[in-house]
Amino acid sequence: MKTMSGLVVSFIHWLRRPERFIQKFKTVYPQCQTIPFHEQEETAVKQGVEVLETTYAPTIEGITTRDEGQVMIVLRRGLNPLNRQFVVAHELGHVQLHLPDMRDTDAHPPLPQDDHRDIEADAFAITCLVGSLPKERLAPEVFLYALNNRGMAWRAFRVICY
Repeated sequence: MKTMSGLVVSFIHWLRRPERFIQKFKTVYPQCQTIPFHEQEETAVKQGVEVLETTYAPTIEGITTRDEGQVMIVLRRGLNPLNRQFVVAHELGHVQLHLPDMRDTDAHPPLPQDDHRDIEADAFAITCLVGSLPKERLAPEVFLYALNNRGMAWRAFRVICY
């Protein structure tokens, strides 16, 4: 078990050298493909996943569910573009990692934020999005993205703690 200072150091290392963590994530999630920014929704459609929008409470950004066998990613309407990319990649993580466990719409409650499947989907999303960047842009882009998106920074921190 890492101490809090050890976790903070690990997070700083991730910000400075994200390629090391991406390599580790790719080892843990070999089925994860890198997806260039702005291509998550096209990737979902290619995999037979329907992407829809609806009105959700501000605490829910998106869910993955099935309805009569059709896998759907349902997003909260009005997400900013960076969050939308991350949420779609996160939900694709659920499709890739947890699809056999998903039930139809009636029996699918949202996962609690500390559920291991949600943290795994965050790791999958980080690997998909960050892994698509060229190595020379990786550290500055990750740093700026985490700096400008506290939610993303928190999710990355949870993944590192996991």
